[in-house]
This record gives sequence, C-alpha cells and structure tokens, in this order.
Amino acid sequence: MIQRVQSLLLAGVVICMAATFALPLWEKYAPEGDERVALNVWHADRMHTEGIAGDRVVSGRRSHPWLALLCASSVIVAAYSIFRYDNRMLQIKLGLLNSFLIMAALASAAFAIFSTEEALQWTSKGIFRLGYFLPVAALILNSLANRFIKKDEDLVRSVDRIR
Repeated sequence: MIQRVQSLLLAGVVICMAATFALPLWEKYAPEGDERVALNVWHADRMHTEGIAGDRVVSGRRSHPWLALLCASSVIVAAYSIFRYDNRMLQIKLGLLNSFLIMAALASAAFAIFSTEEALQWTSKGIFRLGYFLPVAALILNSLANRFIKKDEDLVRSVDRIR
C-alpha cells in the first residue's frame, strides 16, 4: 500500500521537512557588506569576513532548538503515518497533528527571524531562502494527503454499507 497517492504525498512531506535541516531559512547582509547573518533550523550565525582570502568567521551564534525539534517531530510523524495505511482514522489524526507541527515550525521560524532582525538593527533587508518555503510546501502536501486518506475512508465505508 506504499504506492498509494497519499503515501507518496506523505513521502513528499518527509522530504520537504528533512530538507529544511540542510538549507538556510533566512539571510541578512550588513550595509557595509563585511558581515552577514544566516539562520537555519539549528541556529543563527553572525559571520564576518576576515583576512585577504575573505574567509567567513563565525562571531556569534544564537541557538533555536525548538525549531529543530518541531521539524524533526514533523518528519517522524509523517514517516510513521506512511506505514499506518491499515488504520486510516489514525492516519487522519496524525495528519492533523503534523499540520499543527508544521504550522508551529513556521511560526517559530518567523519568530526566530523577527528576533534576530530586531537584535541586529541593520538597515538592509533580509532575504528568505528556500528552507523557509519548504514547510509551506510540506503543509500543502500534508493537507492533500489527508484529503486522499479521507476519500479512501469514505469509499470503504460506502462499500461496507452496500454489503
């Protein structure tokens, strides 16, 4: 039953949320151009250019463990939900839980970006990176998967009613 559409959509959720660990969420460059702040799921790094070669050295770090915990929880719930195809009602509940986890991850990312930007007070604007938009894609895939799971459950119930 892994080949069902909802299983493929849930696999997409796992891939999107797992990819957020490897990709940056947000970046901001200093107006002078010698400093930058990069935010990922784990922490925000403040880096400055040093030496003739232009090596970036981390000069400050602000951790965001709750963001990594929410993304990891979402990956685990979606992966577990894929293999619970025999219990569609549990899959629907896990999909709802996963929607809340993904929305909480998005809210936490927005809070981390806002707090980092407030601490910097640079005049330049920050740039949202791909890692910030992947949870949005995961949320859409999760809602589509829930829709297909509900459709399967309704089909099974209608067939049972005919018997």
